[in-house]
Amino acid sequence: MNPPHTLYVKQMQLGHMDNFVYLLGDTGGNGAVVVDPAWNVGEILNQLEFHNAALQAVWLTHGHYDHTDGVTELAQAAGVPVYLPRLTPAEWRRDEWRDADISLIEFDDGDELSVGALTFRVLATPGHSPDGSCFLHRNHLFTGDTLFIDGCGRCDLPTSDVEAMYHSLHDVIMPLPDNTLIYPGHDYGRLTVDTLGNQKRTNPFLNAESKKQFVQRRMG
Repeated sequence: MNPPHTLYVKQMQLGHMDNFVYLLGDTGGNGAVVVDPAWNVGEILNQLEFHNAALQAVWLTHGHYDHTDGVTELAQAAGVPVYLPRLTPAEWRRDEWRDADISLIEFDDGDELSVGALTFRVLATPGHSPDGSCFLHRNHLFTGDTLFIDGCGRCDLPTSDVEAMYHSLHDVIMPLPDNTLIYPGHDYGRLTVDTLGNQKRTNPFLNAESKKQFVQRRMG
């Protein structure tokens, strides 16, 4: 009898900016992907070997360097494609990856990505950056720099949009079930993973009473 197809998650804290890099795999096989590889590709490769995981692809939640500076080394080492949001600007390393002969596959809001027999849905969540995206499998949500534990991504960068962030948090993420598990892109909170239900109670950016209050909190 084949083992059940369920998701396993290896959360790796790497680099001097407290980044979380994720290894996602299917328990029913050895296929895996890495989300937002950065800082220490050697450790990522060690974890792939430890879990006997065959890397299928790299997925990016957005194009900022602290989530992508391991892309070239990892994709070349494993010979895998890189999936990235269609809205990731060209100046955010696309040219480097093409020059390295890495296959780039773009995705949009609502697209489905797969790991083994498991399917993830892409949620476009701009705000911190125009290409911000989350990956949802059942009650597992990988939020990149959109939503942190008790926080959210900064919105004072040149391409940030605080009103878009409000929409992403309040209209895209908050309607999800309360048992949704939030896996953030940085270790900036008191926990490394939390439920959306708990975050609705403790995260000031989710319990803002109005868009104006949210903007004041985020930009204050």
